Order: sequence, then C-alpha cells, then structure tokens
Amino acid sequence: MVCETFLSSGDEVVIGNPTFSYYEIAGRIMDAKCIFVPLKNCPIELPLEFLSKKIGGEIEKKEIIKILTNLGFGVKEKKSVLSVKIPTWRATKDISIAEDLVEEVARIYGYGNIQTSLPKFPIVPPPKNELRSLERKIKEILALEFNFSEVCNYSFVSPQLLEKLGIDSADLIELDNPMAKDRPFLRRSLWPGLLENAEANLHRFDEVKMFEIGRVFNSEVAGLRVSGNSDELLPGQPLYLGLVFAGKGVLTPFYELSAALAGALDRLGCVVVLKPATHELGKVIHRGRQAQILVNGEGVGAVTEISPSFSERLGINERVVVAEVDLEKLLPVLKNSLRYQPLPVYPEVIRDIAFVVDKKVEHAQIVFELKKVNQLIVGVEIFDVYEGKNLPAGKKSVAYHITYRSDSKTLEFAEVDAAHVRVGEVLNKKFEAEVRR
Repeated sequence: MVCETFLSSGDEVVIGNPTFSYYEIAGRIMDAKCIFVPLKNCPIELPLEFLSKKIGGEIEKKEIIKILTNLGFGVKEKKSVLSVKIPTWRATKDISIAEDLVEEVARIYGYGNIQTSLPKFPIVPPPKNELRSLERKIKEILALEFNFSEVCNYSFVSPQLLEKLGIDSADLIELDNPMAKDRPFLRRSLWPGLLENAEANLHRFDEVKMFEIGRVFNSEVAGLRVSGNSDELLPGQPLYLGLVFAGKGVLTPFYELSAALAGALDRLGCVVVLKPATHELGKVIHRGRQAQILVNGEGVGAVTEISPSFSERLGINERVVVAEVDLEKLLPVLKNSLRYQPLPVYPEVIRDIAFVVDKKVEHAQIVFELKKVNQLIVGVEIFDVYEGKNLPAGKKSVAYHITYRSDSKTLEFAEVDAAHVRVGEVLNKKFEAEVRR
C-alpha cells in the first residue's frame, strides 16, 4: 500500500533535534493498483476509423494499443473501438476527448512516419448568379455607353417625401425600430429617392442622368421564409432598375430617357416596345405621358413623366422623367432573347424625315410600318415631337432618323433615295401624314 497525497504546510514541530516541519494530509489513501481517476467522460471511446481519418493514414491496432499502454493509459478492445482510461498524472484536463488521444498516438508514432497527400475533392465553380450578372451588364452599359451616373440610396423613405409626392404611407411597410426616426418606411419604388437626387443635382448641373439598382419592399407579395422551417414569410423584395432624367431647357425628356432605356435593353438582345399605359400610375404622373415597357411582349416596367405640380413641390423646375424595370421579370424573358449578331461590315446611311400626323397615331405603329417599307431599313429612331402653334388642331409634328444599311454591299445614293421616297409614301398612305420638305 502506498499513500498518494496532496500536502499542505503546517506548524513547525520539534521532535528531538533538529527541527522538523510537519504536513497535513489533504488527499486520500489509495491502492497502488488504482491509478485511474474516475472522470465524467472516462473512459474515452476511441473508434479506430476516427483515428485513421484524423491522422490521415492507417496504423495497426496493435501499435495503437502499445503506444497508449506505454503512456500509462488503460486500454480495452471493443471490436473497432478502444475504451481508454486516463491515468492520474494526466487527469488535469490534458486528456478529455478522443482528439487528445489521437494526438498522443500521432506524437509517439512520429509525424514523419505519416504519409502526406493533398486532399482529393472536385473543384466545381458555384452556380452562376444570373440576376447578378444581368445587374453588372446593365450597370456597364448605362454608365459607359449612355453616360448615366449610378447612385445608391437608402431603402428608407420619409413621410414628408411621401406627402410631397401624394403617396399614401399605408401602402408601405413601417419599421418598428427604424435606423433613422425621420425615415420609418421601407421604399416600394426607386423613383422617390431618384427624384431627391435629381433635385439636389439640378442646382449644380444643367443635366441629370442617373440610375440605381436596388431592392424594393412589397407586403402584398410573398417573399422568402423567415427561417428554413418557418411558415412565416418575409415581404416580397424584387430587384428593380430605376432611372431619372432631367435637363434645363429639355422639352422632351420622356423620349430621351425612353430611347436610352430601349438602347440599353437592345444591347442585351431585347426587343423593346413602349405601350401607352392602360391605367393611371398615380396622381404624381403627368397625364398622357406614361408608358409600359414591353420586352418580347412581356410587361417589365414603366416610363413616366412627373406632373409639374409635384415636381415643383420637390424643388424641380424642369420636366423630369423616371423609369423602372423589374429585373426579376426581365431575366426569364432575356434568356430566351439573347442572340449573336455580327458587327456590320458595310457603312450605314442615316436620313431624317419629319411629318405632320394625327395625335392619336402612336410611335410604335409608325416604327412597325416603317420597318416593313424596305429591307435596307435597319433602324428607326424618333428625335423630335412638337405640338402647338402653326399646327392644325389635333395634329403633331414628329421627326425620325431612318438608318439604311446592306449586309452585302456599300449602298449607292440612288438606292437610299428611292427607299426614302417610299417611306414618305407609306406614311401618307397608312397615317395620312404630310411629309415636311
């Protein structure tokens, strides 16, 4: 029998000569054979498969048992699992989990004896985010080709701005704990923020052309789940593209923004048609100056001019136009419309034509008819609309750029002249238009 104790110093005691210090026994008397401390997680289960996986190589079971036994551990075999008891001198939380035992075996076995190898797993790129790719393409096209500036606004709007625009705050989501007390509502549209940007910049610049891509929040549409297994749904959060255009002295901003947006979407391979809105999009919109954006026949957004009375409330003295496109609606249409088109080899010829026509005649009707006149016509672009003095009642004057090009040769002037004369004849026949000379 031996005594295994923890000793603490006590009073000095004199036993004969010399002086001795005695110690009180703080531990308990134990049998020399009982060298394993009863711990909560003792014994530790060590699966051999687990050890091999952690080390990255196979070690014979006999060798593992030998290493642990020589280190003072008690080992019992249970098929492919070792039950390991911890000796008293390692019972200071030094060994408490199976990973600690793996470390002990690897240390004694020798790290140099373990074969090294690179992990084997397939390097597969993550799925392509089509919506993010579309967002990047649009940003590049608008900024580099159409000279628009990108802005990033907060997703929160103030009740004062909503009141100026005649928007009912009841349709918006109000935050319980807003980041800014003066902006408690989540935006339902991008153009209120863009109008604020336009007002701030028109004091410094003669022309404002800006766009923003961001999320809007609509409680009427179901969004993602709050958590994986939750039945509670978040509000719909579609990704929108918003644009705003205004310029000092610009009388037709609606057509300029429409042309820029149509050109940007055309670069993505879309066939864009502007259709008069079948219903008023709000009091803030100028009556008769709003249109739906159709891409391959699918409605994806709208272009609208702000009513002068509302723009003046915001401090904007110029005619201002905004547009919005739902990119999540555009994406599936876009996938079916992408096409390769080689760069033209032969030069194009641009001729202008202006004519007076009834106000009821729509731009889309004119473009549709003109593109059928001759196969040499590859582009029809409106650049001027006039209504007012020196024109009969119910009439308007419009002007177009007509682009002619052949894919097989350089055009001669006689060919272009003949096609252009035919354009005037078709306009007169289809719309009773009077071509201005």
